Amino acid sequence: MILLRDFVLFVLPVLFAAGGWLHALSLRKRAQPGRACEGTRPGGTSGAEEFSAP
Repeated sequence: MILLRDFVLFVLPVLFAAGGWLHALSLRKRAQPGRACEGTRPGGTSGAEEFSAP
């Protein structure tokens, strides 16, 4: 019974944390290829100039 309690208290949280890190890294890798920085265009402008008030 102590072994089961130790597993629940110590091993499961480590497994959840490791799974979360792996999931976050896989999402990051999937978002990387072929995408420019958020909010920028290939020309280097953000496009906000087109929408600014006169």
